[in-house]
Amino acid sequence: MADADEIVRQELENLGEDAVRLKHAQGQWGTPGSRSYALVSEWLRKGAEARADAKTSEAIALARRANTIAKIATSIAIASIIVTIIIAVVM
Repeated sequence: MADADEIVRQELENLGEDAVRLKHAQGQWGTPGSRSYALVSEWLRKGAEARADAKTSEAIALARRANTIAKIATSIAIASIIVTIIIAVVM
């Protein structure tokens, strides 16, 4: 069965997610409870999960970048305040 499953997975990859989702909705992969239906459902679920994981990773990277920018902006603001105080004291 593993070889047959792998052939089905390769067919799914070749078709692409949109076509697979459409055929799945039309019942072309069997009915709920059948092995092929379960295999396709799992393939679609894994694809959705991979996209969600990628989006989460991207969001984390953006948040880290925003945090770095905020730290730099804070440092610049503090330096500006110090310079303003020094100028006020000197004059």
